[in-house]
Amino acid sequence: MTAATRYAAAPDAARSTRDCTDPWFFVLFNADRSLAPCCWHPAVATLAPGESLDAALDGAAIREVRRQLLTGALNAHCADCPARGLTDPASLARRVHAEMAALQAG
Repeated sequence: MTAATRYAAAPDAARSTRDCTDPWFFVLFNADRSLAPCCWHPAVATLAPGESLDAALDGAAIREVRRQLLTGALNAHCADCPARGLTDPASLARRVHAEMAALQAG
């Protein structure tokens, strides 16, 4: 996406990540068995026949997307995301932890 067609503000030093918890709490499971962390990001894995969904959801590729969000070292898809606003990594980490705690208490 070029600067002229960008839909969302670009990350900056103060707000270097997206306010996005999708890779922890959402998955887009496509008919071709591919898994995407959200509806804007391309697939990060394909579920092999006999493979458990849990294994795919804890795979290296989705963990890398989570790491990028928590550190602010975003891939191009997340950096240009039109669906989520910007935040700082510490605020996102607090939000992820709070949402996980709420699910466990739930």
